[in-house]
Amino acid sequence: MSYLSQSRVRSRSQTIVAIASFLLAMVPAAVAIDFGGALNWSQYVGSVVAASIASVLFIAVSVHGLPRFRVPVVFLVFALWNAYAWVQGTSFPVSIAERLSPGVANEFLDSLAPIEKGVAHAGLFVDQLPLSVDADSTFHAAALWSVAIVIAGVFLACSRMPSVVPAVLLSLSLSVSIVDFVSLLDSAFSISGWAREGSLGFGPFVNRHHAGLFTLFGLAATLGVAHWRYAKVNHRGEFSSGFSFEGLAESFRDSLFSYSIAAIVLQASALLACGSLVAVVGLVGSLLFVVNRGRYRKLIALVVVVGGLSVAIIGSIYASESSRQQAFSLVFRGAVVEDASQAEDQRWDHWYDAMRSAKAYLPFGAGTGAYAYAYLPYQSRSAEAWFHHADNLWIETIVDQGVIGGIFLVIAIVVVFLQLDRLNTEEAIAKGGKTAGLFAFGATVWTQTFDYGLVLFANLFAFSVLMSAVLSKSNFGFEADGSRSVRFSRMGCKVLAVVFLLVAIGASLNVLRDDAIVESEVRSAEALIGQAATDFAVLDRRIERIEQILTKDDSPALHRVACSLLQQRARFSEIEYLNPTNAEEAEQAISLTSKTGRRLRPLADASSAPKPSYQEFYRRAYAHAVQGAVDLPLDPDLLSKLVYLDFVEPDQVDSLALVSRLFQLQKRFPRQLLRLGQLAEQSVGIDSEQIAIKCYYMASLLQPPSVAEAIRFAARHPGVAVSEVVPANSLHLQYAVRFLLKTPVIRTQLGVSADDFFRMVAAELDCSSADSLLQQSACWRLRAKVLFELGETAEGLKSLMVARELSPVDASIYLEQIDEMVKAGMYLEATQVTTLALQVFPEDSRFEAWRHRLAAMSPLK
Repeated sequence: MSYLSQSRVRSRSQTIVAIASFLLAMVPAAVAIDFGGALNWSQYVGSVVAASIASVLFIAVSVHGLPRFRVPVVFLVFALWNAYAWVQGTSFPVSIAERLSPGVANEFLDSLAPIEKGVAHAGLFVDQLPLSVDADSTFHAAALWSVAIVIAGVFLACSRMPSVVPAVLLSLSLSVSIVDFVSLLDSAFSISGWAREGSLGFGPFVNRHHAGLFTLFGLAATLGVAHWRYAKVNHRGEFSSGFSFEGLAESFRDSLFSYSIAAIVLQASALLACGSLVAVVGLVGSLLFVVNRGRYRKLIALVVVVGGLSVAIIGSIYASESSRQQAFSLVFRGAVVEDASQAEDQRWDHWYDAMRSAKAYLPFGAGTGAYAYAYLPYQSRSAEAWFHHADNLWIETIVDQGVIGGIFLVIAIVVVFLQLDRLNTEEAIAKGGKTAGLFAFGATVWTQTFDYGLVLFANLFAFSVLMSAVLSKSNFGFEADGSRSVRFSRMGCKVLAVVFLLVAIGASLNVLRDDAIVESEVRSAEALIGQAATDFAVLDRRIERIEQILTKDDSPALHRVACSLLQQRARFSEIEYLNPTNAEEAEQAISLTSKTGRRLRPLADASSAPKPSYQEFYRRAYAHAVQGAVDLPLDPDLLSKLVYLDFVEPDQVDSLALVSRLFQLQKRFPRQLLRLGQLAEQSVGIDSEQIAIKCYYMASLLQPPSVAEAIRFAARHPGVAVSEVVPANSLHLQYAVRFLLKTPVIRTQLGVSADDFFRMVAAELDCSSADSLLQQSACWRLRAKVLFELGETAEGLKSLMVARELSPVDASIYLEQIDEMVKAGMYLEATQVTTLALQVFPEDSRFEAWRHRLAAMSPLK
């Protein structure tokens, strides 16, 4: 081929590389429009599109021909790290799994012990276990990670293509600007339906912190464009650290520089409008990191900042609650974008549980992406919320991947830093790329200390594209010699790289496709369940389709919805079989076939059980619950279904043991605890009452209004004292007393137990712990009512006097005093209180009426 022909080929390949790089960097924004890429289908489609464009890019680079083949260290680190994630989802013999990950093996065995007979009866032999408590989520996370690494590998292979970095910076900057512009319009005018009242999201993102991180990546690219054009215009490709306003004014003549300034203003506005304090902290930290461009100064600053931040976080996690609240009141004083109390409750307390989980799953972790289930057995401080992530990506990494993950994390941070430091900045575009890389790196380190937005597909892909394009100019890596004597070796490296990329992308896309199908079926099934669909044909078709998919993909999520659909199908079939003829019978049939009602009757009872054909639906539902629990043993929903379906095979399920296990998994969820208390109460066993007491007590402790249900439970069980299910602190005691005073029937059922409880309240109620004088006053009034119920009038009046002193302008306290004094025949004292009240409330006719009544009742008259 002639030199001219080679030049034309290279020119065309350069154009293709630039276009492909530009389009590839647009993918994160395209995925972000669909809730930031939170859904499996958007992740799969985005991965397919990205892989297709990357293939074109790789071919164009191969045609262009590279004088040398470089294997960057960062690529090797992340590739090995990703390989470890794949290993975690792989099953090993139980003996090996117990040695490699004893924490995971123990959780599997503890959850499956109550249904051991059911598992054996179903022919499911648990002879292998994965190194993850949720293998499906681990494979999904590993697949997403692999796609990002493959795309990064393609960009890193483009180290000699001058058009890659400009195309990526411009594309990412432009696409993020478009998303931010639409998000700002939507927040102001609600034009797209994204903005919802009370929503914590911004634009298409359901979480404002995730939107903030996405904007930070766009801002990194925009700053890179601005630095590139400034250096290009003023120094013609050669970098100088000097700055002048004349040079800045000259730069505005460049259209790309002018665009970058406008984009910076737009993206900064979106960053502030999204309301994420985490993103603002990331912005400040990233700018400081970019400004301090000295190699060793940055390294020392990074070590000091990360070390100091780690010490502060760990110290705050284990500090007392009062100390943390004082610190938060100082840190968040005057903040308008975040609620300090919410941050205290939702992050710091949960991090304590996350640290406990990390320790329990050492050394190999609970499984990449499995955090949502992994932390459940180790809750002790978390608020009433299901934390699918730890709100700290670094702690979550230790929980998910253990010591190995922590080592990889430290190595990755150091390697990325060193590669950024060794970027060749002789050209203007390289200088802009380094600025973008430093900013994105700093944003990630800072924001992910308080969030987990990097796991979102749009953010993960944006970070991967930006950093890989920038680091392709780094000199930190292994490379093959360009001489003729090692040409075959260099070609062999290329072939191995192509094979690795194809295998990785093929396996990953296959996993993502299967997960997308599963998610689609689950969402469709949940819609039917939510609508309480009664069309048997529709239910049968959906069940049949799900069971067909399960023959190829044994997904716990599909087993869960298949069980729910079959329960629904069985229930409506049974109602049809019972054939109610009037409203009363229909109501009775609905009650008998409810989850709790159906559990109380044996399946084979000839008088009430459905026909054998309908019994089969219950048995199939039970089989799906067992299979799902074997695959995902920490799923509370699947374990709950086994409790509700224990009537199918009562000899194969230890219901009380399952309820105890569910208590361990849901002990920070009050509503679920009340349900577990009812299930324990209905179960047969010597420990049923004690387990129910434990559930009701914890529900009351977490949610004071729940003491009403706890007291009702005590009323149903004469041997249970009220004090056993109501926590002995002021707030809970007040809720309990108010409930008992309003429900005399319950108090009558409790009998002596209620009187004993009232005596305990009168002795132990601490009104001084209330937050305000009004609350203290209300507490003293409640204590007075308890004393009046016990017949201790004198002590009750003293309590009312204290309440009146704490709230002297509350007329109802005076009225209550007068009424109780009259009941006790203390007319003179009542007259004195009435006279005082008329002085305080001269226009209140109620006291004037009491004055006349007391004058008529006075014995001196």
